[in-house]
Amino acid sequence: MDFNDAYYGRSGLLYTDLPLGFGMSLTMNEAALNGYAALTEAEKEKVIMRCKAARTKGEMQRIVDSLVPGADVQEIMEEEKEALS
Repeated sequence: MDFNDAYYGRSGLLYTDLPLGFGMSLTMNEAALNGYAALTEAEKEKVIMRCKAARTKGEMQRIVDSLVPGADVQEIMEEEKEALS
C-alpha cells in the first residue's frame, strides 16, 4: 500500500485522519470504535483535538473509554479537568 493512499477500516473510518495512538487504541477496543463511528463529524473533531492534546497514555485511554456507549462522558471530562487543575 502506498503511504499516500487512505486506508479505511471495517467501520469506514479513514485511519490516516486519526492520531496514531488513538487509532491503535480504537482498533483494540471494539465498543469504543463503534461509539466513535456513531459520533457526528463535529463530535469526532472534538475527540481528535482532545487526543492531540493528551500528554499521557492514561489521558488517551480515558478518551477512548469515554467513547464506549453507556460511558458517562461528562464524568470522564470532569476528571480530566480536575487532573489538569
